[in-house]
Amino acid sequence: MECKKCKSKWESQFSASKSMTKCPFCGASLPDESAKIKEGPFDNSRDALVYIAQKHGVNALLSVKLKDFFPQYAPLVPVKVKNLVFAVHQHGSAKILKDNLSANASDKEIAFESAIAKLVDAFIAEQAAKTIILEFTEALGWDINQTPPVWSFKGKVKIGNKEWECITFGKYDWLILEKRDGEALLISKDITHVNKPYNESWTDVTWESCTLRQWLNSDFLSEFSSQEQAQICLSTIANENNQWFGIKGGNRTTDRIFLLSLSEVVRYFGDSGQLKNKNPNSKYYIDDQYNNERVAKFNNKQAWWWLRSPGYYSYFAAFVGRDGGVYVGGYNVYDSDGDGGVRPALWLNLKS
Repeated sequence: MECKKCKSKWESQFSASKSMTKCPFCGASLPDESAKIKEGPFDNSRDALVYIAQKHGVNALLSVKLKDFFPQYAPLVPVKVKNLVFAVHQHGSAKILKDNLSANASDKEIAFESAIAKLVDAFIAEQAAKTIILEFTEALGWDINQTPPVWSFKGKVKIGNKEWECITFGKYDWLILEKRDGEALLISKDITHVNKPYNESWTDVTWESCTLRQWLNSDFLSEFSSQEQAQICLSTIANENNQWFGIKGGNRTTDRIFLLSLSEVVRYFGDSGQLKNKNPNSKYYIDDQYNNERVAKFNNKQAWWWLRSPGYYSYFAAFVGRDGGVYVGGYNVYDSDGDGGVRPALWLNLKS
């Protein structure tokens, strides 16, 4: 809603706002929102959905009650469109919207894309799915940015026992590890490149000085369009010492693209306590119930992948093995075994 006097704006949940008569910021009188739209009968789904949300509230719009209300107010809407409205409930899209009523703007954008994907998975044409979900979100008072985003919601994927939200960005699919303040921490779903050593020479090295960091923030970054690159956040990266062997991690760095650290791979993929307390059966690697969640593939074959943390020596770097075990002791930085490689990570601005 918007106050015409002070120009203040706020998001409207119609069931609550329809009784508001004064601006909550300046106290000026507000127009009667319910008077802005006729009571029907409606010949289009958009006006009918908006009116139902205004008159009966959000719960009526996003529950099975809609099956009773919609034909009552929209008898002139074609049967095909009515079926599309009901499909939003039938295939789970309404639940996604309902679960995100109190979410922030970026999460609502993801919910919008996810709700569309549900309908597309049910063999509804993408443009029809987008149109009807847009009408529902308009009725909810959501401000969905219609500038095409540089990423698209792919759906949810299960790896091991864990389910991830997955998006497509650039040429790759990415798992969402964390969301905050309109940004998301991503890691590539699969290994993107193999035959990439952590460093081009076998010497003492940290993440700050390794050649893999340089490659990620130059050659790999250039694989994205200028519009896509503009959405990749510049991140300050902490480089901790190796938790088991005390090898120095080096200075903080500022990167657009990076690798996960030992503590991050444990935090996001599953923490059995072994990083802190050590594996009682091995002094070199973590072997626990989260191995399957950490398994990654290249060309459909399981392969190992680098972490940015140092290993047992300053010329070793930690990695995740083919079996998903976390090799805290690591391996020599010059290793470029053909079936191991890189899972880039980045923070992405979800707002276009």
